[in-house]
Amino acid sequence: MRSFMKSAIALVLSASNVLAQEMAYFENWVAGCDNLRSCSAIGLPEEGVAEIGFVKIERGGAAKAAPLVTFGFYDVEPRTDRKLEVFLDDQEVGGFISEQDGVYTKAVLSGQNADAFFVALGKARQLRISRSDKNGRALARVVIAVAGSVPSLRFVDDRQMRGGTVTALVNKGWQPASRVPAVPEAPLVAAKPIQIVEDSPPPASTADATKDADILPARMAWSRSLPASRQGRHYGASAIGQPPTISATRSLSSRRGRSPRSSSKTTAAVTVASKMAFRC
Repeated sequence: MRSFMKSAIALVLSASNVLAQEMAYFENWVAGCDNLRSCSAIGLPEEGVAEIGFVKIERGGAAKAAPLVTFGFYDVEPRTDRKLEVFLDDQEVGGFISEQDGVYTKAVLSGQNADAFFVALGKARQLRISRSDKNGRALARVVIAVAGSVPSLRFVDDRQMRGGTVTALVNKGWQPASRVPAVPEAPLVAAKPIQIVEDSPPPASTADATKDADILPARMAWSRSLPASRQGRHYGASAIGQPPTISATRSLSSRRGRSPRSSSKTTAAVTVASKMAFRC
């Protein structure tokens, strides 16, 4: 359940360009706020049920920001003729219009309807969301326990510093909304300057491509004149049949742990073989 709830709150906060600071879990409810004190509380059904639904309460950090309540029901085959019915225990929650939003049928409460919902929420035991067809016939439903809703909303009040004011959702008081601190400014991140890198044109020929190489291509006849067992060997050069250089041979001997005298003999032997090959 906790992983599902983490995904839910991450989905809610991902639409914002600010960062989530913390999350708190209260049974099947999770609450979270960002660094501008915008908060959300989400209630979910028990994990493992066949249907997926949710209730989301969100509110900005400004003193006069109004709370918004959203009910959602997942629909495998979205249709525009579906509608939601919401009940707190046996009391129907009204004041909303259902609409299709992707794979969810949603309904939104705001204003006085949302205020009435919060009053009833604190007295209820469960929230029931039903999806019905255009004739009012119930097709499916989800049940969300509301025991964790009050501590979730108290968490929101505390993080938004509304406790004891008339704007609080749970910890209401008589202090005016002006007692709620102003929302902090969004942090600014300096963008790095854009650097334009111009690509050089490709080489016009093989000679241009290899002009800076340590070893230039050699006559392929030298390779063809050697025995097959010795063609393609490195001897301090590349594997395309090129005659080795003294520096390359010394490098090879040092890698293999040979002495300089052994390197000289190797160089002399290969040089003699090269002269014999070119004479042929």
